[in-house]
Amino acid sequence: MGGSRSGERSTGAWRRTGWLALVLALSASALWSGVLPAQADSGSTPATATTIGQLPFNSGQYAAELRSGPAATGTEIASVAARCNSGRPLYRPQWSSYTAPAATRIVARGQVEELYGRDHVPLRDGVAVLSAGSGAVLDCSVSSGEVSTGPVALAAGARVLVVQFLAEETGCEDDSCLREGVQSVHVAEAAGYPANDDWTAATSITSLPFTQTVDATLASSQAADGVATPANCETSAYYNRANRTTWWSFTPATSGTLQVSVQGTPLDRDAFWEASLAELTTTGPRFLEPCGSSPYPPVFQAGTTYLVEVGAVLDSYVSSVGDLTVDGPVTLSVAGDLTLRKGPDLVVTDVSWAPTAPVAGTPVRFRATVKNQGPAATQGGVVHGVSFRVDGRPVTFADSWTAALPPGGTVTLTANGGPTGETWAATAGRHTVEARVDDVNRLAEADETNNARSRALDVGAAQGRSDLVVTAVTATPASPAPGAAVVFRATVKNQGTSATPAGTVHRVAFRVDGTTRTWSATRTAALAAGASVTLVASAGGTSGAWTATAGPHTVQAVLDDLGRITESDEANNTRDLPLQVGAAEHRPDLVVTAVSWAPSRLVAGAPVRFSATIKNRGTLTTPDVVHGVSFRVDGAAVTFSDTSAVPLHPGQSTTLTANGGAAGPTWAATTGTHTLRVVVDDVNRIPGEADESNNQVDRVILVG
Repeated sequence: MGGSRSGERSTGAWRRTGWLALVLALSASALWSGVLPAQADSGSTPATATTIGQLPFNSGQYAAELRSGPAATGTEIASVAARCNSGRPLYRPQWSSYTAPAATRIVARGQVEELYGRDHVPLRDGVAVLSAGSGAVLDCSVSSGEVSTGPVALAAGARVLVVQFLAEETGCEDDSCLREGVQSVHVAEAAGYPANDDWTAATSITSLPFTQTVDATLASSQAADGVATPANCETSAYYNRANRTTWWSFTPATSGTLQVSVQGTPLDRDAFWEASLAELTTTGPRFLEPCGSSPYPPVFQAGTTYLVEVGAVLDSYVSSVGDLTVDGPVTLSVAGDLTLRKGPDLVVTDVSWAPTAPVAGTPVRFRATVKNQGPAATQGGVVHGVSFRVDGRPVTFADSWTAALPPGGTVTLTANGGPTGETWAATAGRHTVEARVDDVNRLAEADETNNARSRALDVGAAQGRSDLVVTAVTATPASPAPGAAVVFRATVKNQGTSATPAGTVHRVAFRVDGTTRTWSATRTAALAAGASVTLVASAGGTSGAWTATAGPHTVQAVLDDLGRITESDEANNTRDLPLQVGAAEHRPDLVVTAVSWAPSRLVAGAPVRFSATIKNRGTLTTPDVVHGVSFRVDGAAVTFSDTSAVPLHPGQSTTLTANGGAAGPTWAATTGTHTLRVVVDDVNRIPGEADESNNQVDRVILVG
């Protein structure tokens, strides 16, 4: 930030500089008294973990010399390092343990603050939550500065371990490098996070005067957080980080000035809780300079969407343990004579396609990421259409999305139709691809002029490529008894126009009921165009043989399952073989073979509709009763499908989409990592299946 401002700093600023002076004094005193440790603290262990009595919980570990110390060891540390830090060593772990008295969801945050003596700041640190019983990592995060992980769902009586750690060495190992720092950890129940915790979920201001108070105790930090306040107008560069931010947005319909205040202090004054102004661009917030010659706050321009970020501006070298959880409500006030826009405003933030590097003749499917940057939700039940044009000519469109899109909500829409289908046949050369949302003006928006986005697409000349397919799958013996050693074979053909590469493993995986059991990985010779070869399982199981279990099974041969060979068509590499082990018992057997959700990219607050593909893997047609499917998030039933009562014949599949639930057919997404459990025949309307234990699958879903 350039420039400077005169005048005394606020109480909050004095708190920061006063704390800095205190730490410097204590460090100097410790240095001269000879009490600085000769070796860094190696941290605690799970066995010596601090017991968390109640939530919220805060703990800080002060260190006169925040050195790395020796790398931490132990089974739990190894699990955290592998899952969270790419296998790299961890240092100075600080362990806490918590037993949930009742079912709940928790979050954990960690932070390392350092004084000086390091060439690059801040230090990378992390926080993880583990099951105390199994040691499995439930969730974790590693970043620079403040890190946050969760929410993690806990059943009543569940005990977890929380560890905060350094994810890298400090790079400062001798006594000439004076350091003092704080390792902090904060654990709380997930409830209580402000709804406008991130800029993508900013609270929309639609009328003036506006005043709102939010509890910022559990506000968190994101990568987009920035600092553009009068606190940065000093010659010192200490005050260069903001954390625990909350966000608001507004779009003027007319140009003019506004009065923006936080805790009653105007925007252009310094305070402990500080506000930064930003313009919303296609890449996120662009903070406005408060320290130059232009007036600040600026003259707000009609049609521009502005963001107000309120957070604590922290010294980059030191902060107190309490800085992780500064208490109290935060009140934002905006006043003025401007008229603000109230309607939704759809824009295209990204245009993409698959495959990413097409050649002439390749079928290309376009995608558009659409965001509602307006202050109001779009109308539900109306198609949010996107048209895709290549060089000005309509080629495909997406018209599958009809759910309301909340303010700040984002959804990625994929072409599902067009004059010649859902894909465009690529032609060689450079093209301009345009995606236009609300292409036939079904929705009333605050701004109808910003609905399109273009991107250049280069298509290469057609090249000869191999194309591998599985033409046959066999099992030896063909009718095995339970316990028999079964060897699978796949006949593979190259139906492409060029040979496969020599020296590359032509692998085939053999999956039984969806799980890889054996595989062939011995062939490395090139396979000429039009040629075929039979590959025999040689690894996995018992020397390449699967030990048969009684009942009906589906054996699937998956060619090039590790993606070593580039093909003209990557979607035709599988073939199924039904296999009966032992005497056939004619019963239906329902399984879930695929799970999906719309939108595919999940953001907090968005309505999500789940779908599941179910298959009758048995040898008898299902009865004409409801084939129900339930969708459960983190153990809680959210939606279900109960519309299909059509019998499924052996080997037949169908896709069912949620049509009901406690709050309707959609789930309101919440930030974090969740477990989605899908259960077919959830209330056992179809009793007597061949296998009642295979009716569910779990999927991990991430909501940004």
